[in-house]
Amino acid sequence: MKSVTQLVALDPIPWPLAVALLLLHSCVSVRPVYKDKEQAIAEKAVSRFHELHNSQDINGIYDLMEQSVREKEPKSKTIDMIKKTIESVGGVQNAKLLQASVLPNANPGYTSRVSLSYTTHFERGEATKFFTWDIKSGEAYLFEYRIVPGRQ
Repeated sequence: MKSVTQLVALDPIPWPLAVALLLLHSCVSVRPVYKDKEQAIAEKAVSRFHELHNSQDINGIYDLMEQSVREKEPKSKTIDMIKKTIESVGGVQNAKLLQASVLPNANPGYTSRVSLSYTTHFERGEATKFFTWDIKSGEAYLFEYRIVPGRQ
């Protein structure tokens, strides 16, 4: 009878399989994503975005942006783009959620990336808006925002 302290010899794992397992392990997030909670955080951020848009608080909208997005362009250029967008579409009259997606976020410290699309009636027409929010510590940071004229 073998003793409990004896080691069991196993065949070595072939190196391609070991590399594949290592890569898979490094790419898979084990952080939990609470879809409903994280989507609600993003939807609340969209409401805040609309308030800022309608009050033409351009700096407030800028402050919602995720840090890496802010660093891509000079602040003055981003502020000018936000101002031109608000002037071209006018105020938000109403918006209806079309689609939502909540996925794990691979960026350190973030729990999820939430994508939301809305049919929106502006003062100067209808458009579909696409938001992507990164969620971190219960806060939403704007990663991407696009407006496409008309319904999508």
